Amino acid sequence: MKEMVNLKAVERVEASSKSLRTIMAVDISDKEKVQGQRTATVAPNDLLFGMSGIYELLSELDETSPDVRVFRTRKDAEIRLEP
Repeated sequence: MKEMVNLKAVERVEASSKSLRTIMAVDISDKEKVQGQRTATVAPNDLLFGMSGIYELLSELDETSPDVRVFRTRKDAEIRLEP
């Protein structure tokens, strides 16, 4: 399964390391749903790119998490999701 998350329209972020861990815990609890999933996140600004990058790193620590990659542009994300 492939998924694109586009954060281009996000204007405000209220997140913490705790909220990132919570998201990871949900992914782990739904491991059968997300295992093998490829996710490309489009994060054009520095804050969102950094936060998404942390999620990408955390997902690499657990083999059952989706394969997450973060990009600055939609074009690069689309290339990532090509077969």
